[in-house]
Amino acid sequence: TEEMIKESGREGEANVRYHLKWLDGYKVLNNVRLPNPIESQEFDHIVIGENGVFHLETKNHGGKHGAKILINKEGDWSIIQNGYSKGMKNPLFQVRRHERVLMEFLDKEFPQINIPIKEIVVLSNENTIIEGQENSPITVLKVERLNDFIINYKPNTTIDEKTIELIYDKLIKYSREETNSRVTE
Repeated sequence: TEEMIKESGREGEANVRYHLKWLDGYKVLNNVRLPNPIESQEFDHIVIGENGVFHLETKNHGGKHGAKILINKEGDWSIIQNGYSKGMKNPLFQVRRHERVLMEFLDKEFPQINIPIKEIVVLSNENTIIEGQENSPITVLKVERLNDFIINYKPNTTIDEKTIELIYDKLIKYSREETNSRVTE
């Protein structure tokens, strides 16, 4: 049912929030709804650090026993669960909408600064297996690898501490979550 899907989404986001809580030296925002002339977009999580602004889309598939998500060479997603395979919605369009809205927002607020932006689809269910991430034009990770990926991400440019604070201060106004954090090293 729709309520079960929403609850699964909330559980997945809570699991990602828990992992992000252990990410030192980054500012984390949860449930950010950014306005846009075309359409506002809701971001599950935004992480800000010297190596960029990461927007995370959380997916919680597989239930209690997990599943296998396959991304084929064409970039189509499918899920195998309880012996049955079926197609599933590719989050690419959703993530690209988020990226555009975030880019436009940051370009408007910080027109003189080149801010690296990185998208990540996070699979929050530890029991779910993913295969074929290399076929996706966007980064797809299981939650256990999220913090290491963020820490080790190397963009072409970096952001100074003052700008990190300014970005956080601009974005927190649009957050609907009380568990945002100003984690510093």
